[in-house]
Parts: sequence; C-alpha cells; structure tokens
Amino acid sequence: MKFIRVLFSVLAFFTGSLQVALAQSPAAPATADTLLLRIKMVTVAAPDVAQVEALYTSALGFTVREKGSVPKDLAQSWGAPKVAGRPYIVMSNDANPDVFVRAVQSAGPADYKPMTTWGWTSFELVVDDIYALHKKLETTAFKVLGAPIPLKSSPSIMTVQVEGPGREILYFANETGDRSKSNLPQPNAFVGRPFIVILAGSDITAVRDWYSDLFLMKKNDIRSSGGKVVPRALGLPDGSSLPISLLGLKEFGNRIQLDGYLDHGFGARKRLDGELPPGNAMVSFSVNSVAGIKAAPITPPVALNTKALSGLRAATITGPAGELIELIEEKRP
Repeated sequence: MKFIRVLFSVLAFFTGSLQVALAQSPAAPATADTLLLRIKMVTVAAPDVAQVEALYTSALGFTVREKGSVPKDLAQSWGAPKVAGRPYIVMSNDANPDVFVRAVQSAGPADYKPMTTWGWTSFELVVDDIYALHKKLETTAFKVLGAPIPLKSSPSIMTVQVEGPGREILYFANETGDRSKSNLPQPNAFVGRPFIVILAGSDITAVRDWYSDLFLMKKNDIRSSGGKVVPRALGLPDGSSLPISLLGLKEFGNRIQLDGYLDHGFGARKRLDGELPPGNAMVSFSVNSVAGIKAAPITPPVALNTKALSGLRAATITGPAGELIELIEEKRP
C-alpha cells in the first residue's frame, strides 16, 4: 500500500483540482450515436430541503421551479421507497431553465464523508466570474474548500470547490480567457448549468467500458491527474496521482468524468435502507427512449407528472459503481 501511494505521488503532474483537471480537454468528443444526450438534472439528497433551497437561491441565484412531495412510484423507481412523501424541490437558473438541480429530503449515514466512496462524488457548474462567486460563497453557509486556482493544463480556467448542506460537493469552473474557443459551455448567468458530473469507482477501465458499451460512448484514454481536494479526502498527500478519464455526451459541454480510486477510499457508498445515497445522490440524463437502453431499470418507467417535467417518462438504473442513473425521455433537436 505504501509503495503504491508513493508511486502515485511521483507520477503526479497536474496541480489544482482532480475533479476538473480535464474539464476542457479536447480529447472527449461524443460519437454520433451516443445515447446520452445531455445532463438534464442532478439530485442532492439532504436532511433538510429547506436549507438547500435557501442557500442555492440566495448564493447561486437559482429559482425554485416546483416543490412538493415525492410520489410513491418515483421513489420506488429510485430504489428508495422511504423517500415517498418526503419534500423535494427542483431549481434552475433563467439562462438554463430546463436543466435542473433537484434536492430530495433523505437521511444518510452519520459517518458519510464526501469524496471517499464510489458513486457520484461531485457536480460541476460553469460560472461567469469565479472571483465574485468565491467572495460571495465565503459569506454563505457553503463550506468553501479552497480559493480560486487555475488548471495547470489550461491556466485560463479557474476553479473553486464547496461542500453544501447535504454534504454534497459542487465544483465551479470559469473560463477567464477566450470563451469562443473554450470547450466549457457558456454560463449565460452568474452560476450556469451543471456541465460535468464526476463518478468515482475502483476500476476506472471497467467503469469506462460499461458506460461506453451501454451508451455507445467513445472510449477515451485514461490519464493520470493529481490535486489537493480529493487526495486530502482520501488521506493521500497533496498532488497524489489518480487515474482519470472523460466521456462525452452528445450535446456540447456535457461530460461524465471518471475518477479511479483504486484501493483508496472506503469502497461502496453506504446508504440507509430505503433512502437515497447521501450527498451527490443521482444524475439524470436526457435520452430519446428508455427502451433503447439495454439495461434493466429498478422499476418500469414512470411518468413525471410534475410542473417542471410534465409529460416526460423516466427510468432509473444502477451503474457499475453503485451510482443511480435516471434516464429521462426527452426529444432533443
């Protein structure tokens, strides 16, 4: 174990955040047949939805599009029957009103530590002014994990990381250079939409191949990357190197980042019986048809009879790292 950790440290060649080290890498295009169209929604499981609402609306400028109680069939489709009847909210900004952040009231293990277990570890949002956002975040209930730092691979991209009230991790990325040439999407708001979702697993090759084979995604190279935030969470020295790869969705600026935890961390994420995974609980992707995905859903597709998602159907599958993947049928141009 000690030898492996030392080896990873020696191999480290990036500074900054592991989560965004390849955020605008040109090596992650989608294939024409990719079944995942875009990131439609990210879901935070939190013990108090009201806290999430107050913080995200005041600090990030989001607007609540709907709120209510989780329908029984939807909770069952997530494999989380105990959240039926619990409060939830769906939020977005005016620039990207149909790409959502959802918060669901759900209990989690008291000893859950973010970024140490397999599954969705963080959601990354594009922003307009990282310095103004950082200054604002420091006056809020978000736990700021560091000052703005540039990516060594692309110094014009600055990043900041925070922990929210549900122990969810958010990353913010800002292109400070020529945005017309950047692979980051345009923010079009103080805080824009989620554009990268980060997934940790023990065997990054197996996870990459599972997504690539199931969703017809290009198998991009696996590289080494290091930083501070994730290694510190895993108990490794700053700059320790871990394997990383990117998968491109069909629409520009939508990606899945894969982080290989190898034998580090605490393994599979623990969740209380009938509850959602704690923190970064689930990611929802737009697809043309649930029937076109050759994976067994937890339950048959359910209708999303809500204000924000009216008329759409969804089905949830479990990924190779235990992550929840909600597939929402949505016709796209």
